[in-house]
Amino acid sequence: MRAVSAPQREVSLEALRSAIRKSERSCERMQAKGVATVLVERRLAALRAGLAVLESSGNHALISFTDETLLESRGTLADLHRNISTMFGKTKEGTAQHTLMSRRLFALECAIEAIDDLLD
Repeated sequence: MRAVSAPQREVSLEALRSAIRKSERSCERMQAKGVATVLVERRLAALRAGLAVLESSGNHALISFTDETLLESRGTLADLHRNISTMFGKTKEGTAQHTLMSRRLFALECAIEAIDDLLD
């Protein structure tokens, strides 16, 4: 994984935690309405795996995910990165939305790289 400063690492971890909280709230609202939550649940699981891998890469802790789970999570995170990148291009620089998406994109890149390092 690329070298990331401690402040950048903390920002990335917080960006992933924020995305997880947002996904959890979305999933709860969707379940209350009786709407299918398969996609949100898949993204939520991938974000949690990405966060765990990124956290463990900083302190060399062991994680308890199978290679299959990591591969699936990596693919889901890559898809999410693509989706956010598309929306990111439509935001104005300097806005809160632009900053949030920029941080999420960087965090997703770090998580994907950390998963790749584990799988190698």
